[in-house]
Amino acid sequence: MISKNELIKLLPFALGETNLSLPNKQTGKVREWYDLPDGKRLIITTDRLSAFDRILAKVPYKGQVLNQLSAWWFEQTKDIIANHLISTPDPNASIVTTVQPLPIEVIVRGYITGVTSTALWYRYSIGERTIYGYDFPEGLKKNQALPEPIITPTTKGGETGHDERLTCAEVTEKGLLDEKIWAQVQTAALAIFKRGQEIANKAGLILVDTKYEFGIAPDGSVMLIDEVHTPDSSRYWKADTYEAKFYVGEEPENFDKEFVRIAYAEKGYRGDGEIPSMPNELWAAASERYITIYEMLTGKTFEPAEYPAESRLINNLKQTDIIKDLAFDNTKEIMQNAHTLWNQGDVLLAGELIDAHIPKRNRAKWMVGILETVAPKFKKDTSIDAVIDFAKNPEKFGNGADGNAKGAHEVVDNANSIPYLPEQFPLTIFILAAFAGKVIYNAQNFPMPFDHDAALTVFEMARKMADNFEEEEFARRLWTHLCPVELLALEKQQPYSKGLIESIYQFRTQR
Repeated sequence: MISKNELIKLLPFALGETNLSLPNKQTGKVREWYDLPDGKRLIITTDRLSAFDRILAKVPYKGQVLNQLSAWWFEQTKDIIANHLISTPDPNASIVTTVQPLPIEVIVRGYITGVTSTALWYRYSIGERTIYGYDFPEGLKKNQALPEPIITPTTKGGETGHDERLTCAEVTEKGLLDEKIWAQVQTAALAIFKRGQEIANKAGLILVDTKYEFGIAPDGSVMLIDEVHTPDSSRYWKADTYEAKFYVGEEPENFDKEFVRIAYAEKGYRGDGEIPSMPNELWAAASERYITIYEMLTGKTFEPAEYPAESRLINNLKQTDIIKDLAFDNTKEIMQNAHTLWNQGDVLLAGELIDAHIPKRNRAKWMVGILETVAPKFKKDTSIDAVIDFAKNPEKFGNGADGNAKGAHEVVDNANSIPYLPEQFPLTIFILAAFAGKVIYNAQNFPMPFDHDAALTVFEMARKMADNFEEEEFARRLWTHLCPVELLALEKQQPYSKGLIESIYQFRTQR
């Protein structure tokens, strides 16, 4: 099992969204869809975690668990009904058959439980005895097993924007489905649920209730789609403690994402108003829960995929025959993650993230974003604004080597004005490193002599600050990641940059 500390470190890298150069992107709470040729679709399962109809966080490996667990369940139930899955080219991606989704969600319940307005126990507790078209006797207890699982369908959104309760008869009476298709869906749903309960029981879990979705394939057949028996779509309890807790009237030991909802409810949040912040330990625990459920149900050891996920995802997708020349731009998400890391004080990791995933030609633009994010912390520091202005408008210094030199001098002049308070050292070093690296890197593009004195001044200033900075590891790693390694090749192309290269090399090797 991955340690909790490792999971916390991965939080900023969790997959929040994708931006692929594929048509007709659609976004749900957790999944994103893209159209593919020949009647296929690409589904990306992100690490987003939702509850109360709100996106609450990104949880490392959650998307991988949902994608791979659904694929496993599709395999376990394909003898009951066909499903839309074609392949899983990446831990977070599935290629599926394009279908026409049915306009209802099929909820199968094996126990009378739940406190939401559509839940069986809630309706029963307020005095209803005919619920979803079923008659319930007096004397039932919360969390009690039903004699047989029942189907309680709901609309998708409905006129109110929320799921609306239906009886099984109303599905056909309201013209949502014809009788033949609805009969096939009900038969399949109950059989899949029974299979799920049998497998869960062997794993020490109780499959309490779940949601299924179905669609009509191009050939007119009914297919199982979306996700199957995941912690997002299903309620699980631990089997070994259920009987004892039920006997004394205690709540069963849930083993899904319910504990996240409970944590928010304890803070008074149920979906309205500002989302309260939660400790990183909660999300690490959620990641552990998802991974554990995967291993318990499948009997397999979870193999964590590489993070950050973007480059891995795009490389794996390019290996498929139907996805070619695929472009991928997650700059926005990466920079949001970098902002988060910066605000948490982990400037080193922010630098590594930018260096690994933002093309050099785009770095200056997005570094401006970071500067603008942290600038309000320096209330009357106009020098910060001047540096941001330079980054936004480099053309005002002219093009080519001369313009870069003027720009470098401007950065130095303004950076010199920043008060060197300890808490501002990281910001100042970041500014200097980022723009010195940019200026020096641009020198490769111009055949004319370049004012290396300007860049060297920036570098020497940063080095001097680093010498006075307590965390020398910060300065060493920052230069390693933000000054392009290609600079060492400049010596062969431009001999007059030798002094600068030697200075950088000595700085790196001495630390």
